[in-house]
Amino acid sequence: MHLPLLVAALVPLWVGALPPGDPQAMALVGSRVFVGTDRGLYRLGTAGFEPIFTRATVRDVAAGPDSVLFATDAGLYEWREQDAKVRAREVGAGAEVRSVAFGPGGTAWVATEVGLFMRPPRASGFRRVPELPAAEARAVRVAATEVWVATRGVLWVRQEGRKFTPVRRGIAEGWWELLDAVRQNGKTLLAAPFGLWEFDGERLEAIDPGMGLLRALSAAGDRLWVATERGVFPFALPSGARQGEPISSRPALSGEAFDLASRDARLWVVTRRGLLTLSTSSPPASRGAEPSGFRRTPPDRDEVGAVHRAVLVYLGLSPHRLHALEQQARISAFWPEVRATLTTDRDRARTLEHDESVTGGSLWRLRDSEREKDSALTFQLQLSWDLGRLAEPSDLLAVSRERREVVELVERILDRVNRNYFEREQVLSHLASLPADRAEERAALVLKARELTATLEGLSGGAFGRVVDGAGARSVLSR
Repeated sequence: MHLPLLVAALVPLWVGALPPGDPQAMALVGSRVFVGTDRGLYRLGTAGFEPIFTRATVRDVAAGPDSVLFATDAGLYEWREQDAKVRAREVGAGAEVRSVAFGPGGTAWVATEVGLFMRPPRASGFRRVPELPAAEARAVRVAATEVWVATRGVLWVRQEGRKFTPVRRGIAEGWWELLDAVRQNGKTLLAAPFGLWEFDGERLEAIDPGMGLLRALSAAGDRLWVATERGVFPFALPSGARQGEPISSRPALSGEAFDLASRDARLWVVTRRGLLTLSTSSPPASRGAEPSGFRRTPPDRDEVGAVHRAVLVYLGLSPHRLHALEQQARISAFWPEVRATLTTDRDRARTLEHDESVTGGSLWRLRDSEREKDSALTFQLQLSWDLGRLAEPSDLLAVSRERREVVELVERILDRVNRNYFEREQVLSHLASLPADRAEERAALVLKARELTATLEGLSGGAFGRVVDGAGARSVLSR
């Protein structure tokens, strides 16, 4: 049975451009909006986004009753509303923080590479949860009173009054990497890069929405809002979709969306183009109508050009390198030839004389010796210029030959990048529109997308996922 779709007459309010860097996560604390990027944590103010923390990449953000907990490359930090200050929070020794969440009553949960940690309300420190292995916990999410944790290939749940138990093991890549969780109408929906999971308290069933790689979920009003690489999709809250049945539709907002949050009948959306808010209580309208407010946002960046630059920088073939060599060749004649000489001069002399003397019938043999030493240390520095080289074009000709060879090499490399990039786009587009019942064809397309992504990651030294679409590229590559 298909999940019914309620398409709203959404008129988005464009709040403005995003803070510096690629967006990672968003959180709402009261009337405050926080956005974490790969350059730090920023808070939305009257004059735009202002920096709160800029020392490391922010991986995840969670809103508590009166604070914001955020995971970074440099560790765990917390911003409290009462003093508006950022403080470092300690978890296990050497624990690299992956994900954060707040549960009912203010319980804080932290997923790290050495296990899951929790902090009860009004407690000062974190302690490790013993039910989960002391291994990498990739993500933690809270849906009402349920706490969900993702470890490699396994989804765990802690229901109210119980301990953590594994719901399913041996989950394939792209399905166990937990992104978000919501609970409505007695069911829980989990988001993974490749689709949704539906949990009714006992069984966990997969749903392939067929709308690209997923990013986030939010339940607002009577709808479920799904953020994907293709846009934001509204659905009626689930009432029993069968496993594998597609629920794809036209997006309410087109374009790449990263995170969602709801408050006061408004849905906040972090997109590639900026920060938007949508009404979640609008009456239904005609399908396919493009929201007028969306035209006010700036255009998408040139992703292919960004990939080109990342590849050339990684391979040492960026244009400024040849320009620097040419400048050095032009001024090379003005650099002097330097000669340094260090000499030492030592002069030693020794004299030895013998004599005999008779005194009182005794014979005395006398010896007289003398030593002389003389040494000198000399250092000379000589600078010489060959100004005749100014008239010789040999250095510039060598750079010109190098330039022609590099240009040919760059053309071949960029041609390969273009082929892989656009072939990957075609594969992902085909994958997003392919019905779920064609499992073998979908598996082949996923494998092809991973192969192309791995090639582009290798050519760019791992920068492809950050430059183009962050989590999207890495999830296809199986993070």
